Amino acid sequence: MSHNVSRYVEVINEKTTIKPKNYLEIGARDKINADFICKQFNIEPGYVHLIEPHPVSYKTLKQKSSYYIHKLAFSNESGKKSFYALEKNVGVSSLTNRKDDFYEKTGYQKITTDVVTARQFMSDQSIDDIDMCKIDVEGHSYEVIEGFGASLRNVKILHVECETREIWQNQKTYEDVRDYLSSLGMKCLDVINVNGHTVQLDSIWTWPEYIKG
Repeated sequence: MSHNVSRYVEVINEKTTIKPKNYLEIGARDKINADFICKQFNIEPGYVHLIEPHPVSYKTLKQKSSYYIHKLAFSNESGKKSFYALEKNVGVSSLTNRKDDFYEKTGYQKITTDVVTARQFMSDQSIDDIDMCKIDVEGHSYEVIEGFGASLRNVKILHVECETREIWQNQKTYEDVRDYLSSLGMKCLDVINVNGHTVQLDSIWTWPEYIKG
């Protein structure tokens, strides 16, 4: 579990009135973050959905987790897309190819995965509201957020990983995500470097009515 996830918990407790009872993690990889968050907020496993398209990570999650595990990717449209599934550093896998040769050097399989919008997923799963959401999708955060559509108003708080420059081909950066969420009326509560560098940032967003006075 990263320091940034513990900071997510701190921000919720210190700066918001949110009392999470459910959790959605998009790009889960493993269940470490979910375990920590559920322990902190006493969230029951039946109210946790983990999204993971990487076949190896999905299989491990299914074997070791009591949460709902979905072998899907999220984007701004539903259908099927290519997914770059890394063989070793699985956490860097993405729907989008890299600008550099990192994938070629590391080793990957280009597979086809089912893709849905977050709005469609919420409808399919009969989810009305999401108390906590974490997005870690390696260069695809903007499209995932777009995919919520009007349902984003039913997400109380977001933890989003973004890049400050283009690492994946034609990706949107943190500035794009910041401007989009701000235009919708969401407020940024914190911005944190990922692993001590500035190429990737985690930002935490909520709606004004959930901010403590």
